[in-house]
Amino acid sequence: QPDAGVVSDGQMMPVLFDMADHKGIPLVLVNGREPVLPARIHWFWPGLIRDALSRFRRILTVDEISARQFRRRGAPNDVLLADGRMEERPHVLPCTEAERAALVRQFQTRPVWLAVCVSEAEDAAIIAAHRAALRMAHRLLLILVTDTPDRAEALAAKTLKLIQLRRAQRASRKLAIVVFNFPPNAGATGTAAFMGVHESLYATLRRLAAEGYSVEVPESLDAMRAALLEGNRERFGSDANVAHRIPADEHVRREKHLAEIEAAWGPAPGKQLSDGGNILIQGAHFGNVFVGVQPGFGYEGDPMRLLFERSFAPTHAFSAFYRWIREDFGAHAVLHFGTHGALEFMPGKQAGMRGKCWPDRLIGDIPNFYLYAANNPSEGMLAKRRSGATLISYLTPPLAQAGLYKGLSELKASVERWRATIDDADHADERADLALLIADQCDALDITYADIGELPARLYEMEQALIPHGLHIFGRNPSGAEREDMLDAMMEAGSHDGPTPDRARLAALLDSSDEMGSLIHALDGGYVAPAPGGDVVVNPDVLPTGRNIHGFDPFLIPSSFACRMGSEQAEQLIARHVNGGQPFPESIAMVLWGTDNMKSEGVQIAQAMTLMGARPRRDTYGRLAGAELIPLTELGRPRIDVVVTLSGIFRDLLPMQTRMLAEAALLASRALEPEEANFVRKHTLAAMEKHGCDMESAALRVFSNAEGAYGANVNQMIDGGVWADPDELAN
Repeated sequence: QPDAGVVSDGQMMPVLFDMADHKGIPLVLVNGREPVLPARIHWFWPGLIRDALSRFRRILTVDEISARQFRRRGAPNDVLLADGRMEERPHVLPCTEAERAALVRQFQTRPVWLAVCVSEAEDAAIIAAHRAALRMAHRLLLILVTDTPDRAEALAAKTLKLIQLRRAQRASRKLAIVVFNFPPNAGATGTAAFMGVHESLYATLRRLAAEGYSVEVPESLDAMRAALLEGNRERFGSDANVAHRIPADEHVRREKHLAEIEAAWGPAPGKQLSDGGNILIQGAHFGNVFVGVQPGFGYEGDPMRLLFERSFAPTHAFSAFYRWIREDFGAHAVLHFGTHGALEFMPGKQAGMRGKCWPDRLIGDIPNFYLYAANNPSEGMLAKRRSGATLISYLTPPLAQAGLYKGLSELKASVERWRATIDDADHADERADLALLIADQCDALDITYADIGELPARLYEMEQALIPHGLHIFGRNPSGAEREDMLDAMMEAGSHDGPTPDRARLAALLDSSDEMGSLIHALDGGYVAPAPGGDVVVNPDVLPTGRNIHGFDPFLIPSSFACRMGSEQAEQLIARHVNGGQPFPESIAMVLWGTDNMKSEGVQIAQAMTLMGARPRRDTYGRLAGAELIPLTELGRPRIDVVVTLSGIFRDLLPMQTRMLAEAALLASRALEPEEANFVRKHTLAAMEKHGCDMESAALRVFSNAEGAYGANVNQMIDGGVWADPDELAN
């Protein structure tokens, strides 16, 4: 019985077939033209598609006719078209014939890992096809191979590991669970966004043991925590128990990329997680399950190196940690436990990993699974692209009304008394005393106001804000009051735009999550169904969790709801500024974050557009096509000049939105409008005169850091103490 199916024209796959033949991986090629195939490649004519369906759970086709044939014969949802359009979608994604050919020829996805891969020499020529591939990356399930030999080798090795994982008995499987420790030496060992890591880890060990894995489950949660975090750590001065030591001479002998690491961090064993003669592997063994603590990023004490040295590399300890998991422990699979670690942020290309990229070097051919917060698809996409991860989403904690803390509650009481006090001569002194008290209380709470009368609404808004209800325990669904609080929040959010949601349906979705069951299925080499990521309160389609989250449809960002919310927020921002006694703002600086915009469907983008007096321009299919100006008569105020700084993740994931913002600034600069009604044009003309540049250059308003760089790292510079003058931070 073959283990993988490939639908192709028979001319794209010779390198793959050759490698598969050498690795002994049985494959099936399905299409209408018979090529020359190695012995282990089995052939099916289109008339035998039903036979092919009986053999495979996942099929990729690059031929639309074949895709329709599979659909008609009851194929599962993982029969997908990889030529620039998605079968499920009613419209064709923008993809020219040349882009389609490049996509088929140069891109591939991996079973479960969902990544793309190209040769370095082709990078400049395939950007358009690259974007088309990434729009489909959450659904493609089988690799199309380029003519890059090392990628074919990597594919064959990864496929073989997946097959070995699937065939291995659970009792014999070795699983490496990686927890995080950032920042190091700060008591942060075993933390993740929105997750109670130790409670979730203990529950996972117990479930693995119940499912037949050879796991030595500690007698209690505290015993597990002590084994991992205490153990022999005092002996070695480490943050956690030391499970293994790698002698420096062994590391030098086995590390394939030693020269690159030593160029960045000095001779082995380095200073991080080292006792001077050995590299320390932190973690603890629980039978066939090893729980390891991922070493630090490496740049905490020297952030300037990360900022300015392009040939950066992970530390000796970081590389040795993953090599030990791969080669010494012999893991069948790796499970990264929570959002998020450092593997996917290691140096290399943004997408389409090659053999010289550190994430690809470090994870190697091991199947990589990643527990990821459902509300953070933007960083999850990096884990998919750069470390070949299958994401298994977990619910963010239930939400509850925030209420008011002591200082705010006292301020609320003072404001309510001031409002209840009669405004006449007899009570003037009392109201004056209350006004002074309120001023002191607001000053202590860093609250500014123009008039006491505006405070009640602001305090009510704070009181009604939603806050997380503790930390989520993986595999545990909300219950009782926590469940009702979350449903209340989902009902309120759903009622803002359109009919009132069905509470019973929302409750059923919330209760249907089976995160632990999904993890067990994934570790069996099973298919993890895709799902959108985002805020579950705003988008109930995120439920049930335990699925492989993807980001969004980039053609719909910002959504109609986000445009309305962003417009309201922009006008409120202007009103607050003016009501505070300030003149009408001519320019505003904004920072746009990838995660925030993906969670909110682009509210912050819409806010920036509204400030400039612009809105998204869409084609007849409702897809984002660019920007257009709002007429001044409709806008009712001057256009504000907005300078936008993008986070690295925003830059990577939202190129169309980046172009839209830049187009809006250029259109405003070109608009023949009075300068007092168009501050964008006013400042552009001034820049042209000052610098002697053209309008296109003077109209640039959207900026980000260099490709492949993430974050300004100012916080690491401050913590590391590697600066002497504040100007070093500013520059």
